[in-house]
Amino acid sequence: MVLLGSSIEAAYARAKRIRISFAESCRFVTGRRVEATVCCGLAASSAAEETLGALLAASDTALYRAKAEGRNRVRRAGEPKPEGGASTVIRVA
Repeated sequence: MVLLGSSIEAAYARAKRIRISFAESCRFVTGRRVEATVCCGLAASSAAEETLGALLAASDTALYRAKAEGRNRVRRAGEPKPEGGASTVIRVA
């Protein structure tokens, strides 16, 4: 999804809402329990010279990092990786 004119914080909040909504709505499909989740990778740039391809590559890297960290997560391109089980808290206003 491309959100022109949106900040990374707004994109993060939207991705988080999608992730939560999906998890809540997928509990049962035709009477069977389904454990499905969503991972999102985000990238943003205010530089006019940044190409769409570069942004997609950065968001794809963040997406695969989210999957590797245990799925059902939203990660931003360039975020530091948590070390040694330390908790990373991201505040969205």
